[in-house]
Amino acid sequence: MSQTFNLSEFLAANVRPALGCTEVVVIGLASSAAFLASQGKLPCFLQKKPEETQALATASASEAELLSQLEAVRIEVDRNVFKNALSVNLPMPDELIDQMEKGIEFAAALGIFSPLGQKSAGEMLNLFSAINPELIAKAKSLRRNVRFNVEVVDSWTGQADLNVRVQLSFKTEDKTKCSEARISHSHTHFSYIANSMEVLYKDEANDIATENQDNQLLKLSKMSLRDMIDTAQNLDSQAWILLEKNIQINTDLSLKGLEGRHGLKLGKSLQKLVDDGILADDMTNYAKIKVAAAADARMGGAMRAAMSTAGSGNQGIAATLPIMAVADRIGAEQLNISATEQKKRLMSALALSHLLTSYIAYYAGHLSALCGCAVKAGIGAAAGISFYLGGDEKKITGAINNVAANIIGIICDGAKEGCALKLATSSEAAVESALLAMQEVTVPLDNGILAETVEQTLQNIGKISNAMVKTDQVIVQETMLR
Repeated sequence: MSQTFNLSEFLAANVRPALGCTEVVVIGLASSAAFLASQGKLPCFLQKKPEETQALATASASEAELLSQLEAVRIEVDRNVFKNALSVNLPMPDELIDQMEKGIEFAAALGIFSPLGQKSAGEMLNLFSAINPELIAKAKSLRRNVRFNVEVVDSWTGQADLNVRVQLSFKTEDKTKCSEARISHSHTHFSYIANSMEVLYKDEANDIATENQDNQLLKLSKMSLRDMIDTAQNLDSQAWILLEKNIQINTDLSLKGLEGRHGLKLGKSLQKLVDDGILADDMTNYAKIKVAAAADARMGGAMRAAMSTAGSGNQGIAATLPIMAVADRIGAEQLNISATEQKKRLMSALALSHLLTSYIAYYAGHLSALCGCAVKAGIGAAAGISFYLGGDEKKITGAINNVAANIIGIICDGAKEGCALKLATSSEAAVESALLAMQEVTVPLDNGILAETVEQTLQNIGKISNAMVKTDQVIVQETMLR
């Protein structure tokens, strides 16, 4: 199976830079596309004819007129997009750090002023990269003067599927006009774009890029852990370049968080406890600090992208930074290998973590009542660390099982500043689980959800996740919608 799996294609589709929480970004994407539709336009990557391509970022008189006519913004989201978009800070320039804005309505307002028309398909998750004080002021004014309505639309059955619909209503002298955009299945898959005059784009089936992504995930879902290990060790130049970018982006994000200006400030606070001699300056705490700082920056609205995995920036943080932290503390000399081999092993460890995170996401859903950062990315990181330290398939399996037996019960109650605590817990579990597995300390297979094969254990996590619909319903309807 691994021979038919294209690792570079998989990484390109599933490991992408994302500025801001991906759920607020997807709302911004939908509102931006809906506003383009009100002008009879599509994003450039959906345009079918060369003559349709045009510069869309510069506001025109027609855009200004439409903004003056905009009467209402209706936002429909599934349960998990609602959870993750409700209380998270949107990206803001440092000069506006004291004016942070949260939530669904502001994401939709900001999307209307964000230049989706100029973005390529691969840049969609960086929609908010053009944010500046002027755009923020416009979005705030729009939210004050236009009626916003947010509704959770969900079947409350089985595995949740991502669904976002933004409808804009414009009041003219003689009638009301509407435009809308829908995103479904994945964070960047537009399924429907229309205005009152015509349907501009309709894709009931997946588009080619999404179909290719799904095909890769389907192949991945049938792979064994052995297949994934072998695949991760065969990196071509494209995969190598992307993983180098992964290291750079998530390292920069962590350093930004260590400034202590964003989010919970957990990373900087943990570092102070280490500096003061209260906490040990060990590898586990080092990993926790790197991960927590990155989460602080991302959940706190820093203008820094995360390299996401399986549709989540926080998962991208938790799946990679613990491995990078271990590599900082245990280098080529301690591993008794060359510097070249050490770098190759680190890259393969990161690739293995991405593969396992997406493997679990295939069975558990990209969004669910389980905290993906702890469960999916934590398992991926533990496996990657074990591989980096020279662990064979048996030891990597032990690391996975140690995490699965430990932190499986951490729930997702939405993206927010407090996620830094969960990511720190996940990183600690990942590092310790891998180190214990290297010492052949592993949880027996007759314990709890563990199964005879590691693949069955990971699929059991999916079964548990998909059975937690009632948990999700209580989280959303009885606590967050209180």
